Amino acid sequence: MRNVYIGLLVGLIALASGCTAQEAIYEDVTKERFAELLRRGDGLLIDLRTPKEYQEGHIDGSVNIDFFADNFEDEIAKLDKQKTVYVYCASGGRSGETLKLMKKTGFTTVYHLPVGYDGWSGE
Repeated sequence: MRNVYIGLLVGLIALASGCTAQEAIYEDVTKERFAELLRRGDGLLIDLRTPKEYQEGHIDGSVNIDFFADNFEDEIAKLDKQKTVYVYCASGGRSGETLKLMKKTGFTTVYHLPVGYDGWSGE
């Protein structure tokens, strides 16, 4: 009988650990999917363009972290890695590099807009 209890306990622990493990998400998405994800209202939206570019227009609710700033990687490191992050730049280059950095440094969920702000705002 004791072996049955031990077996059940081991099974429950294995099941619980399997349920809590979450697969990381690093995904390029269309502007339609990006908009859909943003409507959920959770996460952090990051504009990686320069402050001048940001002033000229940006997605509502975004935070500007300049990819070219000397402290860029420090600013990214300050972010909550468990929070969903949405990244974009002008046309996908800087945000693509940032997606790689976030993956390497352990962010769990990052959505990337590869068409950038130019693709977002243009029709």
